[in-house]
Amino acid sequence: MTRMHSLEARNMSNRSALAVALSLAIVSPTPSWAAALVAPTATPHANTVVAPVVLPMGGVIGNFGAGIQTQAGLQSALPSLAPVSVSPALQAPSGLPTVQSRSLQAQGVSAQAVLSGVAAARSVTPAKGASVQASQTPVNAKNVAAVSSQVRDILHDAGPVQDSRAESAVSLGDRIFSFLIGGFSGKSDDAPAPAQSTQMELPLQPADAENASRLARNPEASLNITQKKMLQTLDYVASIYTEHYAPLGWKQQNGVDLKKVYQDIRKQVVDTPNMSFRQFQNLLAKFVASTKDYHTGIQFFSTEKAKLPLFIMQAEGKYYIAYVDRTKLSEAEFPYQVGDEVVEFAGKPTAEAIEDIVKATGENVRSTDLRLAEMRLTSRIRQTGAEVPQGPVGLKIKTSDGVEHVVTLEWAYQGEVVPQDVPVLDGGLDAQTQQMDLGLGRADLDIPSRSVAQKIVDALRAAVRKLLPDAAHPHAQIFKSNAEADSANKFIIGSRESYVPKLGKVLWEMPKNMPLHAYIFENAAGKLIGYVRIPHYMGEEKEAALFAQLIAQLEKKTDGLIIDQLNNPGGSLFYMYSLLSNLTDKPLIVPQHKLLVDESDAYWAAQMMEEAAKEGAEKEVVKAMKKEFNLSVDDGLTQKVLGYAKFIIDELKSGRRLTRLFHLFGIDKIAPHPVAHYTKPMLLLINALDFSCGDFFPAILQDNKRATLMGVRTSGAGGGVKSMEFLNQFGIAQLAYTWTIAERPNGQPIENLGVTPDIKYDLTANDLKNNFSDYVKAINAAIDAMVPKAEA
Repeated sequence: MTRMHSLEARNMSNRSALAVALSLAIVSPTPSWAAALVAPTATPHANTVVAPVVLPMGGVIGNFGAGIQTQAGLQSALPSLAPVSVSPALQAPSGLPTVQSRSLQAQGVSAQAVLSGVAAARSVTPAKGASVQASQTPVNAKNVAAVSSQVRDILHDAGPVQDSRAESAVSLGDRIFSFLIGGFSGKSDDAPAPAQSTQMELPLQPADAENASRLARNPEASLNITQKKMLQTLDYVASIYTEHYAPLGWKQQNGVDLKKVYQDIRKQVVDTPNMSFRQFQNLLAKFVASTKDYHTGIQFFSTEKAKLPLFIMQAEGKYYIAYVDRTKLSEAEFPYQVGDEVVEFAGKPTAEAIEDIVKATGENVRSTDLRLAEMRLTSRIRQTGAEVPQGPVGLKIKTSDGVEHVVTLEWAYQGEVVPQDVPVLDGGLDAQTQQMDLGLGRADLDIPSRSVAQKIVDALRAAVRKLLPDAAHPHAQIFKSNAEADSANKFIIGSRESYVPKLGKVLWEMPKNMPLHAYIFENAAGKLIGYVRIPHYMGEEKEAALFAQLIAQLEKKTDGLIIDQLNNPGGSLFYMYSLLSNLTDKPLIVPQHKLLVDESDAYWAAQMMEEAAKEGAEKEVVKAMKKEFNLSVDDGLTQKVLGYAKFIIDELKSGRRLTRLFHLFGIDKIAPHPVAHYTKPMLLLINALDFSCGDFFPAILQDNKRATLMGVRTSGAGGGVKSMEFLNQFGIAQLAYTWTIAERPNGQPIENLGVTPDIKYDLTANDLKNNFSDYVKAINAAIDAMVPKAEA
């Protein structure tokens, strides 16, 4: 401990000495010495530049005597100076222009004496006829002490320079010199205005003039390398959402101003030399969220996360406990129950804590934002851009008897393993172009030597991979993984079972080891009603086949069907089409899309057209498509897909990257499954946490008058998605952006508008207190009204 105190004392002494030395430099009437330290940016003037005299520090201390009014007074202000070693990085801003000349004469100073022993020093020459006036500001103990104190404070706040990165030390130097040459207000008796540096006209070499002019035009030229790389990364991310983003026009019509957000973030980067990687990540997340699009997203490489073993949910303006993980929080530890009100969270009213999360993550559709914030209130994942807390958190809980209790829980915290703020590398190019990866590599584009039909299917699969599995919320896979890891929590997005309790007397139920949750129940009127839960649309062929088998049995044994897609993150377009083919006995029309296409789409289209032109292809393609995508297709599918390919090429030829309306892959209708399809009344449960395919599924059923929708409006994630990775040095794992914007048959977009239910139902406080009893009654009443009454 004594050694640590001694080291700290030595550091303080060194800082004090350096502070005094710097203070003397700026208030001394010997301007050449001060100018050697502070050297502000040169100012162009005709073919010369007005700049302070730039001389090295060495050999100047002996000249302090000139102009000092009371030598004794000055000495009394100076501490006993220990030898000071200044880091090489603590120097005047490195982006300054330099000038070459042969000699220097300044009033009251011998240049030869000052420069002696400094072989590498630069010198400057006054322009012909220029006069040099030394500052007449007197130096006294009071002035030196005041300036020294403020400089010492700056050094103390910065900590040991030798432990910092080079660019951080440079930034500290910039801060000190900026303070010394312009940081005084001049209003305090204790802090004099800084002395003026001696200025003279300096003849410029052409390169020097260009450098000075460049700095005047572009202040960003003096940024440190981390700032420059941050700006390059920001520019690249911004270009994705302005050049490859299909809904841009729609967003601009509805008040989204990406340019303003971009400019604000750019300014923050420029104004913050020591910005951490986390701060920069947060700014990028802010930019992406400003699109007001639930399909757009950014993810980061991070292992940090924290969770509380409970879920809190809002109803009628108040927040209640909806779930407690009793494996981690026993009743003895936490004697509070589902339905108890959570009045405060982390020292704030719970509603205010929710609003803080909404503001931090970006505002879009109000109802969806609030429900997402509920999830994030007790589960924070840095991978999604959330700030992750740790340690204790306080809650105020009101029990059913009206008594309020203060409770402290501990975040289950997992720390960060991925290193942060690693110094960036610079390859020497200020404008580095990043290569983007859309998941469409050469293996996808170069069709292997296989059968003609398989070649076409391979080409189609390559294109489908641009849409799958990302036709979903950008965090859909995270939601799905969380749901699988915490199967008891039925409020998680993508959970196998939803929070809707059993709706009646269960006569049959799907085994729990199956991927789908389904059962048949008898309602109060004696009718047999089927219930099927669709947690997401990220299923594969086996799930689609199981769904078809289930529907075939429900068609035979039930009078009506309830489909529950609450909290659905979306998924695969073709998987969704496959399920829909089982729910109709008539073709279902589907939305059209405007696509933002590029040369990679055209390349795929050309490959498709070339292979499909070969003899005997069509029949094999239909067969392969049925097997590959589990679609109910007809013999005209090949022509539809080829029409889609031709459309893409024609649009680009016509100069349209944002195309006219067209059906994705040419599929304008979903044909009924030839064997398994449901023909009886259907009720579809929807809510604000239905995304993407979770929007399209109810939209298609509603547009075709095939089902009655009940609940609240869906999120409005109305397009197809592309996900991409790109090389960067700031921990960015993935970007997701919307490459199509869909339009329903009535001309209405789904984006931001969602799908409005036919029967509106929002959860009540009584639902959260009494196992959703009101919701169960409303669902049963709705399906009962839809099912024909049994004949007497």
